[in-house]
Order: sequence, then C-alpha cells, then structure tokens
Amino acid sequence: MGLMNMSTVFTISTPVTSIRGKTAATVIAVAAAVALPQALHALGAATGIGPALGQSLLPMFWPVLLVGLLAGPLAGAAAGLISPLLAFALSGMPALPMLTPISVQLVVMAAVAGLLARTRAHVALNCLAAVILGWLARLAVVAVLGGPVISVWDAALAGWPGLLVLLVAAPLLMLLIPAAKRANR
Repeated sequence: MGLMNMSTVFTISTPVTSIRGKTAATVIAVAAAVALPQALHALGAATGIGPALGQSLLPMFWPVLLVGLLAGPLAGAAAGLISPLLAFALSGMPALPMLTPISVQLVVMAAVAGLLARTRAHVALNCLAAVILGWLARLAVVAVLGGPVISVWDAALAGWPGLLVLLVAAPLLMLLIPAAKRANR
C-alpha cells in the first residue's frame, strides 16, 4: 500500500461503527475516566503534590474526548455523563457542587467531538472546538445555578497543561488508531 495522504488521516470519520464496538469503547472510556483521576490523585498524595496533579492534567477529559472522536456523539455523551457520576459515587469526586457543571461540560465536549469527527475539518481543530464549547457549557451551567463564574476560569487556568496534552495527544492518537485498524483487517 502506498503512502497515505496526511489530510486523509486527519479527517477520518468515526472509526468505531458497530453497536458492540461503540458500547465497548464507551465502557472502556468510562473505566479510564474514573481510574485515571484516582491514579493521579494517589500519585499526587504520594509525592506531596496533592490534588493539583489531577486538577492540572484533567485526566477525566482524555478518554471522554477520545470516545467521542472514535465512537461518535452518543457514545461520547454517554461516557461524558456516566464518568463523573460514577466517579462521584465511588470516590466523592468531583465535589458535589461541581458534579453537574463538569457532567454537562464532558457531555458537550464529547458530543461535539463526535459530531465534528464526521466533518472534513482537521481533527486538532475539532478537538479545540469541542473543548472550548465544553468549557462554555460549564460556564453557562455555573451561571444558571448561581455559582461563582470565576471558578470556571480558575479551573481552566489550573487545567491548561492537561488541555494542552489533550489537544496534542488526541490528534496523534487518531493517527495511530486508523493504522491499527487497517493492520487488523
């Protein structure tokens, strides 16, 4: 097979198409979105950094965005809704006042990523748009609930390293996943 056109790689459609595949991707994303923050919080506690490690890397966002890109908007939205609720039920995090805003943020981010994955736009731009719209949704929920709107800005500033990792890693992973899919045919 010849060299692949890079624009084809960056504009792939949703790679997971079967219901079984979408369900499996959603379950894996939820498990990762619950486990990754716990692992980072444990690492932060062991190193004396505290919860800042999880707050700065935003590990719940990574699998939720990826499942939206890979399995589509409904799978992404499901993972975005279930992940924080399950994490809260198991660990009490995210904190109750932030549970609804973060849930809405993740649902919007993953659903938008899934919808935009179907377009011909560059996957990095899709990710950026999805992340921005997710933060705006969180801001709107906090404002409607009468919470401190500045808390959303503070969370975004604290989480910029994680957002940067997400915006760089997601397009790179999307490069690898179609190649792996072709290799398994």
